[in-house]
Amino acid sequence: MDRAEVERLAGEIADDPEAFKGLVEQAVRAGSPADSPAGDPYPREPLPIQIWEPERIDGELFFTRPAPGPLGDHFAAVRSLRADKAPGVQRICLFGESAAAGYLYAPWLTPARELQGILDGAGWDRWEVIDLARTNETLSGMETALHRSLQLDPDVIAVFAGNNWTLLETPEISPHAPDARNRGALGRLLADGGLSGPVERAMRLRLERAGAFLAEVAAQGQRAGLRIVVVIPEVNLADWADWGPVAWLPGDGSARWHALFERAERHLQKGEWGEAFAAGEAMLALDEGRFSAGFQILAWAKAGMGEPEKASRAARAAVDALHYPLMCTLGAPRLTSIDRELLREGSRFHGFDLVDLPELFAAWTGDPYPGKRMFLDYCHLTVEGMRVAAAGIAEKVLQGTGRTWRDLATSAPEPNLAPEADASAKFGAALHTAHRMPGHHRRGEILEHWVGAALEADPGMEARLLDLVEARSSGGRIDLTPAHARNLAAAAPILYAHGWEYSHLDAAVVETILEVLVRLGSAGAERIAAGLTGATPNAGGVLELTDPYHLAEPLDRPFYELSPERQGEPRAFMRSFRPEISFVFLSGGRRSYSLRVCARLPLAADRGRTAIQINGIELKPMVLGQDWRAVERELSVSAIKPGINRLRLVWPPPTVDGDAALRAAADRLLAGMDTDLFPVFGELYSLRLAAAI
Repeated sequence: MDRAEVERLAGEIADDPEAFKGLVEQAVRAGSPADSPAGDPYPREPLPIQIWEPERIDGELFFTRPAPGPLGDHFAAVRSLRADKAPGVQRICLFGESAAAGYLYAPWLTPARELQGILDGAGWDRWEVIDLARTNETLSGMETALHRSLQLDPDVIAVFAGNNWTLLETPEISPHAPDARNRGALGRLLADGGLSGPVERAMRLRLERAGAFLAEVAAQGQRAGLRIVVVIPEVNLADWADWGPVAWLPGDGSARWHALFERAERHLQKGEWGEAFAAGEAMLALDEGRFSAGFQILAWAKAGMGEPEKASRAARAAVDALHYPLMCTLGAPRLTSIDRELLREGSRFHGFDLVDLPELFAAWTGDPYPGKRMFLDYCHLTVEGMRVAAAGIAEKVLQGTGRTWRDLATSAPEPNLAPEADASAKFGAALHTAHRMPGHHRRGEILEHWVGAALEADPGMEARLLDLVEARSSGGRIDLTPAHARNLAAAAPILYAHGWEYSHLDAAVVETILEVLVRLGSAGAERIAAGLTGATPNAGGVLELTDPYHLAEPLDRPFYELSPERQGEPRAFMRSFRPEISFVFLSGGRRSYSLRVCARLPLAADRGRTAIQINGIELKPMVLGQDWRAVERELSVSAIKPGINRLRLVWPPPTVDGDAALRAAADRLLAGMDTDLFPVFGELYSLRLAAAI
């Protein structure tokens, strides 16, 4: 595959709707408002609207929700919704996913509140905005909520959705689906069409379901006489990167792919853009554009070359190459190009008003390569991003008044947002990035940006950063720490959505906080160092580093092993789907440890050497095979440092033929068994660290 061909691949999905026009048109026209039953669209008896339960107060109908927990929840915090409108008032009900719900800024600021502020500021205070967006929303959940919202007598329905579709709408098309029949069907797709079979089936099914949802929205709107506004999400292209391991490729292609990825990362770190681009090209030649990482390498390389348009096209192709059936580690929800085109075509077909955020954001910023100016993470909006999105909705609501989205966004009043809340949201962006983005050469820079932005928004945020470090380094239950109690008592606490409750040491965040505070000359850095060195085991104590708390990169665990729906007992050992895996532990000072490793290489034809490093220092490697083997190594005093230490294992490449491995995976699925479509580089039964006595 030459450079021109790769650049064509990087642009054709994002820039050429003709490539999938037929599929989109078919999905849009498959469901028609005429197919929906006629009659009274309103529920005959009061029914719950999401978690808002109907109740009568002095004979008047209200819908009331339980009080949010101390760390928040997935729904708008407004406690009570009055069924009847005040005279002369018109209502907008806003539906959508986490971006529409103001994730990370909620409950202090949301797109619904920003929309209300814009309408009030424009002199149209007879509009009332009802926020019914929620995180982790699905098409079926939104359809039910939309129907029941008719009890609130809305005049306008605004739907701001699409980011979740790739992750939440086709869970049955997975090698780890709970139903054996679904696994068998996937095995047939894999056997007949290779990796493209499951990908195409998931895409078609997703389009069918989304097209049917839009048809139902149109039907509800027609029967109830509602105006419908559809908001197409935009996603972070410049700062977010999201990829997992590559599946089995022919021959030794998977091992070569990972080696190329490591090479590309080294070139990117050094600013060697041409060399990085060449490595990305080679990755795409191996995986045929089915995986995200090669496109992401091209995007970074083009950005480094000063070509933002091409970087943007490659980054969109990277988003489009994230396929649920081929997902190993947890991905981030982001709207793909084909789903965006479905929303555009569906809005045209059904006569919806359309707010196209990719177009609005590009026009507002003058930048084709959107990043952290408009986004906190992969898709959730900054204050400025919410303002522009809300202004786009307001323009459609105020049609005929001459007000444009740009005019409304420019004149919008400043939101009533306390500095403490602004700081918590921005620090939440750092936490969420660390928890949902795989490690790469730019992640540290992004974490530093958001930690610094949080401190700039509110200098008092430093105390809450120190509380987070204290809670993380306690090694026990966070909710039992004094830091947890102090966080709950804060004016704007670090919330559940931000990632306060977390079962890992969070080494990347802790180290970033320390680096930022040292750079600012803060005395808090000394407190962090003291806290980290005080949380280690006593002499003779033992740590089991395979405990998730010690994983340096939590996304190294396959997403399906974290799912509460997963059937059967958890595995007794840890599997590594990448060529290396790292662990972190705290040490109270310079002392020696003994390390006992029990591991194997499940895919080795014979035996292979696994490297062991402690803080970058090479130890004697392990020689492993397919049988479990235990080895011991001594970690000398000179290799250990106070605070966070990193232990790294580097596995040898698998020696199994990729074609044979994929055929075997298809056979297991056809038999109804679950399986992996990815090489497992190594397996760990235990990784035990004992402090010297």
